[in-house]
Amino acid sequence: MKICRAFAVLFAVTGFVGISPGSAATTTTIKIDARTSPIVMLDVSGEGAGDFHKAVSAPATVKRCVAGETYLMNSWLTQNGIRRAWTSLGGLGAGEYDCPPSGRMEVGQPFTGDDLHPGKAFVEYSIRLCCDGDDAPEATASRMVRIPRSH
Repeated sequence: MKICRAFAVLFAVTGFVGISPGSAATTTTIKIDARTSPIVMLDVSGEGAGDFHKAVSAPATVKRCVAGETYLMNSWLTQNGIRRAWTSLGGLGAGEYDCPPSGRMEVGQPFTGDDLHPGKAFVEYSIRLCCDGDDAPEATASRMVRIPRSH
């Protein structure tokens, strides 16, 4: 588990309590793309065991995240009244993203379901800082998207 080192060092060296990343003047935002990836067959075992299911990815861009901090992402896709949480591939790297120096991250988590089909779907994203003791999201976004036909 990552400790928010920058603020721990700042406090230890100066005794200054300062502004936490969650209350900084800039606001973290998420923009979800209007289209998902085409439907593909995805091995969800994460080990090449051949557990294939229909899947799409819903790309999004996170802007103004705090460089060097780890964020936890949750996402959902709803189609025909069926709400799916993002799919973890064998539990590897599940929903954790490190913000790069640019403060901008391209994210996209897979959603699986054998009943996925081309057409409309509703996508939701929520992102929060890891390890700051606050479970409140830094940013949320939702939008209607289109799952395109496969080529």
